[in-house]
Amino acid sequence: MKGVTFGDIHTSNFGVYLSSVVIGEAAVKSCCLDIPGASGSIDLTDFFGVVAYENRKLEFEFTFVQRNSALLSAYSDFLNALHGREFSIILDDDPDFHYI
Repeated sequence: MKGVTFGDIHTSNFGVYLSSVVIGEAAVKSCCLDIPGASGSIDLTDFFGVVAYENRKLEFEFTFVQRNSALLSAYSDFLNALHGREFSIILDDDPDFHYI
């Protein structure tokens, strides 16, 4: 079964496995500057020679492999370990790439 590593926490530590993942496209960070007294604006998106991107949206669906009596406890432990924190995210399917 496949999972996800959040920082140093792997989902299998909680009996949680990855059911599906949707990785959104990163939108280009555009920057346009209006010039007072002139028509139009100047596009500074690639001013420094490189285009920057917004953050990607990652959506995960997980399956808990627990007995019914332990399910709520496992769910709570999983959320408590991740909630409100930022992690490097590594998918088991693509261990050489990480999302921040």
